[in-house]
Amino acid sequence: MPPQTPRRDAAFEQALQQVQSRDRHRLRRQLARARCDQQRAAVQAKVQASAACTQARLAARGTVTLSPGLPISERADTLARAVAEHQVVVRCGETGSG
Repeated sequence: MPPQTPRRDAAFEQALQQVQSRDRHRLRRQLARARCDQQRAAVQAKVQASAACTQARLAARGTVTLSPGLPISERADTLARAVAEHQVVVRCGETGSG
């Protein structure tokens, strides 16, 4: 008997974009292995829980304010763009540069 094709649709793929990045691959794999509606529903519940965690983390994010007199303030836009585009940003500067 050939393996059953996983029931992934556009809505599930869109929901996966809202989950924690650490969960995305695992949940996609679990859906591929799900063999009945009950297993698929369990995966969907995990997707919703991870997405809720993502939303809570986004809501709890603080704001960054820079004092205009600091040298780092001149590069605020560049730094904000780098942080938005990359998981890790390392910025080196002199002590007291902000």
